[in-house]
Amino acid sequence: MCGNTRIWGLAVLILLLIARSPEVYSQEVCDPVCTSGEGWNSEVNLQDIQARSVLVSWVQDTSTTLYVVQLREQRSGSIFNTSAPVSELSFPFSGLTPLTDYEVQVCRANGSINDPDNCGNCLKCFTTVFANEQPSAPSNLQVIASGPRVVTVEWEVPQIVNGGIRNYTIVCMLTSTGDVVYNNTGVTRTIVNVFNLMPSTNYTCSVVAINAFGPSEPAMGDVATPAESSIPGLLLVVYADQITSTPLVFDNIRLQPTSLFETSDNLITISDVAGIDYHFQRSELFLTTSAGQIVKYNVTFTFDMDDTPGLVASQTPSVLFDQTGVTLGSIAVDWVNNDLYWIEYTGGDGSRIMRSPIDETSSLYCVVSWSTSPVLHLAVDPVHGYLYWNRRSTTVAESTGLYRASLTNTRTTSTACPTDIPETTLIVDDDNLEGFTLEPNMAIYHTGLCQQPESVVGLFSRSLNLEVNACIHNVIPASGPDATQTLDSFSDIVFIPVPGCTPEQLDVNGPGCFVDIFNASATPFTDLARLSSSTRVEIPQIFRVYRSVKQPLPVPPSPPTSIRVQTTSTSATISWQAPLFAGNFFSDGAFSSWNYVIRYSMVGSSAEDTVTNSTTSTSITLESLLPDTSYRFTISAEGPGGESEDPNNFVFSTRVQGGDAARLLVATDTGVIEADQDGSGMEYIDITNSRESTGVAYDARLDRTYWTISGGQGNLFSYTPGVDSDTIHEQRDNPRHLELDWVARRLFWVEDGSTLSGPLNVVSSADPFTGDPSFFADDLITATTLDSLNGILFWVAGDTVVMKTLNGLNEQTCLTADMTPAGIAVDPARRRLYWVSKLSDNCVVSTDTPFCLSVGEADYTRAGCGSPTVRNVLDITLGSSSSAVVAYSSGILYFAPLFSDSLYTVSASLSTIGPDLTPSVGVISFSALDPLPQEFRDIAVMAIEAQPLPGDVESPGLAQVTPASPGAPFLGESSSASDITIEWEDSNSFSDISYWLDYSLQRIDGSMDMDQIITEDVTSVTLTDQSPFSNVTAVVTAYTLWAGSEPSETGNFFSNPAVPAQVQNVRVFVYFPIRGDGSAVTALVVWDGLTPVEAGGTVDSYTVRVFDTSSGQDVDLSQNGDART
Repeated sequence: MCGNTRIWGLAVLILLLIARSPEVYSQEVCDPVCTSGEGWNSEVNLQDIQARSVLVSWVQDTSTTLYVVQLREQRSGSIFNTSAPVSELSFPFSGLTPLTDYEVQVCRANGSINDPDNCGNCLKCFTTVFANEQPSAPSNLQVIASGPRVVTVEWEVPQIVNGGIRNYTIVCMLTSTGDVVYNNTGVTRTIVNVFNLMPSTNYTCSVVAINAFGPSEPAMGDVATPAESSIPGLLLVVYADQITSTPLVFDNIRLQPTSLFETSDNLITISDVAGIDYHFQRSELFLTTSAGQIVKYNVTFTFDMDDTPGLVASQTPSVLFDQTGVTLGSIAVDWVNNDLYWIEYTGGDGSRIMRSPIDETSSLYCVVSWSTSPVLHLAVDPVHGYLYWNRRSTTVAESTGLYRASLTNTRTTSTACPTDIPETTLIVDDDNLEGFTLEPNMAIYHTGLCQQPESVVGLFSRSLNLEVNACIHNVIPASGPDATQTLDSFSDIVFIPVPGCTPEQLDVNGPGCFVDIFNASATPFTDLARLSSSTRVEIPQIFRVYRSVKQPLPVPPSPPTSIRVQTTSTSATISWQAPLFAGNFFSDGAFSSWNYVIRYSMVGSSAEDTVTNSTTSTSITLESLLPDTSYRFTISAEGPGGESEDPNNFVFSTRVQGGDAARLLVATDTGVIEADQDGSGMEYIDITNSRESTGVAYDARLDRTYWTISGGQGNLFSYTPGVDSDTIHEQRDNPRHLELDWVARRLFWVEDGSTLSGPLNVVSSADPFTGDPSFFADDLITATTLDSLNGILFWVAGDTVVMKTLNGLNEQTCLTADMTPAGIAVDPARRRLYWVSKLSDNCVVSTDTPFCLSVGEADYTRAGCGSPTVRNVLDITLGSSSSAVVAYSSGILYFAPLFSDSLYTVSASLSTIGPDLTPSVGVISFSALDPLPQEFRDIAVMAIEAQPLPGDVESPGLAQVTPASPGAPFLGESSSASDITIEWEDSNSFSDISYWLDYSLQRIDGSMDMDQIITEDVTSVTLTDQSPFSNVTAVVTAYTLWAGSEPSETGNFFSNPAVPAQVQNVRVFVYFPIRGDGSAVTALVVWDGLTPVEAGGTVDSYTVRVFDTSSGQDVDLSQNGDART
């Protein structure tokens, strides 16, 4: 049966692929019937029609012995003739295209082919068959080293695709050993970046194309990554009349910094440069001039014999903007969104920031304009979405300092020029802030006033989340209008003008007065060197570091979140939220145009059966699935800089055939009712066994309904359409509030209990099919809800919502509501809790009391709940009811007062609704039912939305939530005499694992310690400041989100001993021989034995050493039979 399922699944996937490639497959197959013409009777026959060949034969014409066969491709109109006249009455054509329509006719060779009378009267149409074969290798493979640790692999679609390419597999390996360093399957693009490689290393990369029939032959290419010291990087130095380029080499900067400017090459001869920046990915260099121009140069990297990088600029630049009389300043390139930002000075102290798309420089937009306090310099961080600039204050009301704003707020297309940018942040307020430089993935470096140890101008480092370090180096920046341009950096190296480098001081400092280099990784900064040049005496106006790593491409900050699946019997719609940006590293202008890659296959199928789709939206529908079948899928996000790491595995199941409609399940006093969402189509599902039902739950995977019935001998039932109801648990004490854990296949319910302090409600749990119910929690419980996906049960006790992990490890207060919660529900995909609260018992809506209910929501994690959002519900009262039934499904919150026949719905996005809301009312009329129900008691939604299972499990109905027992704990290798590391083997599972360690420790002085420690996905615990040689006994238990393993075997071991203390009170007793003839002397050596505490453990042995005090040589005691140690 499994084998048949797998084969049928492959067939479905192939058909799906065919349906998605209409441009490749012929819509109709040509009927190979002769179409009569006016020529001679040729009676063309077609034999052996294959994917790429056909044999054409015909009847002899009495007027000739030579023929030309003409073949025409119908779609393109291309004509193929035999290369020479044919004397035989048949001809084989080859090199045709699979699944393509052709026409063929035979003509006389001694006449005009275009003359209808010269050709036979039979024109035949045929279609080549499907090529049941693998594709050809990808075309035009290029493997390029984009840096010492990055390789770009790019290729084109194979020439032969045979039905369409499903995806590609890219493998890169060490050329010398064949060890694979990169293996990416299911790739749908034709370019990938391979990161984390080694410098100065040879790699071989291969690309394989995969269609429905298998993989192609690989296209292969070799590449050598450059040395770390040969990272493409140049220092672009702007003098008054030219721009020079100087290699920047890591090792040379540290070891030979003064030699760099001896090899400066002239790059561009140009005057009046006001600003310089570049677009590394496009190999373009942009300049602004004080004469009102923006100029673009195309540049190319070169390497000499020593792999030293150089730069060659185009001889004829492009003038992008030319407005005589306009003074321009600094320019910044948004290398992700392909925009230019620059400063224009408008007279006096006025200035403005302008923007233009690089490729549409005729479209100019004013970002912001100021009449005072001019802008000095600007920079762009498009990865995190910010524009930075600094201004020099000319009024008391404005601050000199560093500012930033979201790029979103700078992309105005209005013709007006605004006087401010919304939500601008003043990062640094400092009159001494002359210059700054930005490392997009690292930090902001800027000058400012140091307060300690004395008030001097210094250099600051500030992380991108705006946390500031202390002043890290005392410097005096160069004065003058260009000082803001000359501060720059790359990696942890900062360049800053030499103190006193001014025209007045030029003669004093001598030729080459230039720039200091600081190592920003040291605290305080280390002054590495001063760069100078013996050939230049001018003061450089600007310098910029031209380097690829200063312009990183965006990578998704996380995999997609909040995965949801809505299934029918033959399709699944998967939706998700975009990757999460964290903290103020990112603004709303951060790059977010991600491409999403979805890979899916049937559970149990092989990797070759995986189908890959991609989309730029946050949802996708998978069609042509099999009913009642489990599928595995992953979702990852892609950006220009790469793909999000480690996408999570999920599993969903399609619904059974005919089970696609979303319906309501209502537990009432007369039985469990199934109805459409508008109340129509109402019917009892089992009136005999569901009377006095108090709770209901639905299993979408199995299309199975569970319910509880009340009373001191209450039961739990299960029902599957077409199958009789089954009693699964009997004689429970008033069971109610039924919840299904669809991951672990368990039911949770509340029943009555008692303790010495009074009555309590007890939460019990059990496997729906086997096993006795077990105690889970107790409290004064009035409502419950369960998040199976994340393994959390919530319940209401008074005005408090309590949460407890299903593995039993953690129970805590989630929140305390201002109004007593009457019912709760949960959205597991978004980890969001909802509740309906009442103002007071018997509350009635009136002029004085405009509302009696509220609806609230709060996001949560396994560590607790976040801040709530509460909205007042108008025009509704619970009446005499103290509780409400609440359910969530597909973005809709359903609720109804207990003992009511009115059902209400509201949008589950409460944060988008005003402070008050009026819900939609759905009155469910029970009048058509017999017997007539009187009250709601619980509600569940038979929705098409199915919660996906986490992890790579074999089936949603068979998730192995109980992990294997870990191995017995043992002493870790990192232990020392004072630190004890307890380690154990991992307990593999598809979910996160927590470990509960129970240990006891008996010290050598007889004292003991006992404790329990919980770790998250960590298989070791270190106990510090412990006594040596302690006796440790430890047991560890593994927990998934839902259950715990059996305890491990007991580990028992001693910790490491310490170095023994010095032996004390050594005494020697010498026994001289009576004969006095020179015989050997006997001596008795005695000392005080060490206690275990003094010895740092148990003493194994003592060693006695005897040596001659005059010579210092040891005495050999091995010949003395009485010698002992």
